[in-house]
Amino acid sequence: MFTHGLVLGYYRRQIIGALTGRLGKVLVGIGVGGYAAFLVYVWAANHAGFTPVPFPASMYEDLYNTAYQRVDLQWGRLVDIAFFAIVSYAILTVFWKPISKAIGWLWIPIGQASLYVFVWQVFFALAIASIPGVPWGDFWIGFVVHSALILLAWYMVRKKFLFSVIPR
Repeated sequence: MFTHGLVLGYYRRQIIGALTGRLGKVLVGIGVGGYAAFLVYVWAANHAGFTPVPFPASMYEDLYNTAYQRVDLQWGRLVDIAFFAIVSYAILTVFWKPISKAIGWLWIPIGQASLYVFVWQVFFALAIASIPGVPWGDFWIGFVVHSALILLAWYMVRKKFLFSVIPR
């Protein structure tokens, strides 16, 4: 993933040019829309109990087990990341000014110190996971804890806490 990100970053102007041209927009739209529609259809078939014609009834389980496991970086997750990056870039490009005004104060400093935040999040995750008896499956507990940790990371970046020790 890192190497691919470096290559994409190096050739970003050429890639942006190809994806933002008329043909690129059409192909990206068809690709993202078709992929999303396929995944929703297969998921709905599994959860509603019908066979996703023309695919086998076991399509959802087969895909989940061979392409979307969280342990390994399988091909389905790579496709998801690629499409997510394209869609995110398009949304941020078109709506940058309102997004920046609304949440730029939080995400821009964190993004500029992303390696620093990544290092800290490992320690945050270990500390949080060590707390016994907390129902981590509860939405509100997860929301509050994640929000607090994001704000803590932002505060640490703003105060340059241990910047001389931890790489940025």
